Amino acid sequence: AKFSVKIGDNEAQELTTNAQGLISIDNIEITEEGTEVITITETESPKGYKTINGTLELEITKTLEGNKYKITEISPKTSQANMTSNLDKTNQLITVDVENEKITGNYNLKINKTDSKDGTVLSGAKFSVKVGDNKAQELTTDDQGIINIDDIDITEDGTEIITITETEAPNGYKTINGTLELEATKIIENDEYKVSEIKTKTAQANMSVNFDETNQLIIVDIENEKMPRCYNLKINKTDIEDGTVLSGAKFSVKIGDNEAQELTTN
Repeated sequence: AKFSVKIGDNEAQELTTNAQGLISIDNIEITEEGTEVITITETESPKGYKTINGTLELEITKTLEGNKYKITEISPKTSQANMTSNLDKTNQLITVDVENEKITGNYNLKINKTDSKDGTVLSGAKFSVKVGDNKAQELTTDDQGIINIDDIDITEDGTEIITITETEAPNGYKTINGTLELEATKIIENDEYKVSEIKTKTAQANMSVNFDETNQLIIVDIENEKMPRCYNLKINKTDIEDGTVLSGAKFSVKIGDNEAQELTTN
């Protein structure tokens, strides 16, 4: 974290917290009695944290006790949220505690599963969904043909990959082979993480993607084709001795509950 610190009439110092989160300014000289003002402004927060806007302004009272100047009192002239100050008179130490809030944000993912011809919603479709570095989730569409993954946490800006693979189609439908690969761009806006853009890195037939930025919702529409529901029957008519093909043979063929067909070999 970076701060601008100004003590009395001295020039402001640009300082950065160390690995222990500390800034120490030692042996600040007192040359006279009276008051002086210390101002502390956070100019840059640590990565992933909100910057504290505004300046903490402290007025210190300096007195002469015996042969030594001492600070006897500190008083905030302008306070700031998440900044507190204390004076240890014995050790002549002013401590300022500054707390930062983490930047947070999330987005949602919705998968809609339908019949490619008539739009009928399809339950029971199984998918493997992987978001960023998280473990893949095995999920199944509900009776509305939907999978919802809500409140996916965003913990940093940058990009992450979302992969969606159909592992099992609904009964009677073809499984879509291959994986849909999306790239989500994450930014900081108004001290919040959000997704600003969705790109398709690897497209798949029958899978389309839309992004509702206002509601931070990625919508993936997936259509399945029905499996063919027919088969073929072939009758070969030949001479039993030499295999010569025989035309003109007549047959009555009945399939299931259908009416019998009267057919003749060609």
